[in-house]
Amino acid sequence: HRHRHRHRGRKQHHHHQQRQQQTTTNAGNAYRDQGDFKESVRVLGEALRIKEAIYGEAHYELSSTCSNLALSLGRLGEKEKKLQLMQRSFDLAEAQYGSRHSVMAYHSFHLAAALRETGYSEKALPHLEVAMALEEDKATASAASFPTRLLEIIEDMAFCQLDLGRYKEARELFSNGALKIEAMQRQAKLKKWQLEWLAQFHHNIRGAETKAAKAGESADESSTVNK
Repeated sequence: HRHRHRHRGRKQHHHHQQRQQQTTTNAGNAYRDQGDFKESVRVLGEALRIKEAIYGEAHYELSSTCSNLALSLGRLGEKEKKLQLMQRSFDLAEAQYGSRHSVMAYHSFHLAAALRETGYSEKALPHLEVAMALEEDKATASAASFPTRLLEIIEDMAFCQLDLGRYKEARELFSNGALKIEAMQRQAKLKKWQLEWLAQFHHNIRGAETKAAKAGESADESSTVNK
């Protein structure tokens, strides 16, 4: 009887910890949504410590809390800490699902964003390519829905190419994004924010063309001087 009582007590404590970390995680995300990023970081940090106590440090259950904490840290300008936690979240998810599971679109996208923010645009691109392939599969499966995440990925890939001075590649990606929105426009009336996004893609196309032209002029001037 004593053994069963101890076992039941441990089980109840475990369930209490699980409920506590879920409540804490929800509160941390709510603080971020409200713009209280410091409190969000404090509360999500506590949720992560509770999860580590329950599951250990290498369990997939930690992945979502790591990414949520990373997002809140990013809003406070803590770019390096954000990257570390996004990388941890990515690694835990990949170990659980493999690199080509649909859930990895989210993790690849957010890790790429963290890499770009810390100056690693070249390293971000392969993750964005994985995310794009996975999101294109989803977009094909639900052709009627507006492909928001896919467009975000295309946009981020284009900005990475701009960071790296590859203006023609950036222009092609911005054009790709614009074409996808225009294809949706032929099927249904777009909302205001979707039309604004289309306008932004066209603005970025012109920006990439201007930078490509200037880079071409600089190259021409350089070759003339060298002669």
